[in-house]
Amino acid sequence: MSFWFLLLLPVLHCLSNIPPFQILTWIFYACRLYCKGRVLGHKRAKRNSRPNQSLLQIEGVTSKEDAQFYLGKRVAYVYKAKREIQGSKIRVIWGRVARPHGSSGVVKSKFRSNLPPHAFGASVRVMLYPSNI
Repeated sequence: MSFWFLLLLPVLHCLSNIPPFQILTWIFYACRLYCKGRVLGHKRAKRNSRPNQSLLQIEGVTSKEDAQFYLGKRVAYVYKAKREIQGSKIRVIWGRVARPHGSSGVVKSKFRSNLPPHAFGASVRVMLYPSNI
């Protein structure tokens, strides 16, 4: 990320009453390449559970039509583990948005390895790639 906006900070600060750290925060979040989502659980019936399919609620998606944009996008469940591997305790399980689930904007996704139950309610990152625009 280039730092041209650091030159504009004094100008932006003089033009408004917004503190510089808040301007930096806005610029930082403006270049996020993912949307936030939440794991609702596995696809299931009354008694059967299907752990190879997970249900996700993506932030700002409220209808089946809105969910169409996210079909095929990659999903990352990022978590911390106890033991270090290659110098990092952070691990990722990757998946893809497969199809909408219902009419309220929930999507069904498949991960490379099934999400563990302690991931229910956790946040995921829905990447804005691959793009189909």
